Amino acid sequence: MVDGDINFDITDTGVGILPQDQQRIFLPFERGSAGRQSGEPGTGLGLAISLQLSVLMEGELTLVESSNQGSVFRLRLHLQTVSDPGREINTPRQISGYTGKRLKLLIVDDHAVHRQMLADMLSPLGFTLREAASGTESLDIPKITNLMPFC
Repeated sequence: MVDGDINFDITDTGVGILPQDQQRIFLPFERGSAGRQSGEPGTGLGLAISLQLSVLMEGELTLVESSNQGSVFRLRLHLQTVSDPGREINTPRQISGYTGKRLKLLIVDDHAVHRQMLADMLSPLGFTLREAASGTESLDIPKITNLMPFC
């Protein structure tokens, strides 16, 4: 670690990022043309979210290199020295529920695994959940009082 900075190099073995796509890959909902042409699933949010998280941690995320055999990204974080490493750190308490009226949520996603992940997180908190695999399917679900879409 030099001057409190630590670098992580992340290498993927995908199709790479064409030079004309490299300026916009960190924008929300943007995918490189090579990824779109290969038919790989994705929304184009992964790098945008990763960039925002790195900025929140006062770091940076950059594309170091890319070829037709993959890409290398660098995450730089500035870490502060801990003055008392034995001191207990206060962590936020785990959410175990909420007060107020029980809410009903509609989870809409075309991937069953994504729907299940959200259901597994929200159900123990006291939400009543319904699921739909598409926007069209969600329109077929009878109206439920106080139903809030959650996508």
